[in-house]
Amino acid sequence: MQGYLYNVAQSFAPYFVGGAFVFAMFVATLSLVEITVERRDQVRGYVIKSVLIIWGFGLLIAAVAPANTYKRETYNKAAANAQIEQQQMAVTSDQPVVDRSRQPAMTADERAAHTRELLDYTK
Repeated sequence: MQGYLYNVAQSFAPYFVGGAFVFAMFVATLSLVEITVERRDQVRGYVIKSVLIIWGFGLLIAAVAPANTYKRETYNKAAANAQIEQQQMAVTSDQPVVDRSRQPAMTADERAAHTRELLDYTK
């Protein structure tokens, strides 16, 4: 469970930084612009709402991201590698290579003559 929470926190970090950046930009803008206190409170409310929406959206995406799903089974890397090696050994077995292109009843000279006959394009 700690791994899942750590992954969610890592995925949420860009949204957290983005929300903090939006908040900082609006605070900086409000400190430079001369506006009334009433208007400043109204804008501050919009900024807080937008930052909370960004953070809520980011937390929702981080919580349900396919890469961050909670794994109920522990992953045994050694067992997985052993299974992969076993499957590879089954696919690449050490069977002898049989050349079926030659006709075993012919001798080497007969096969050479047969090949020359097949490759004779003057006919």
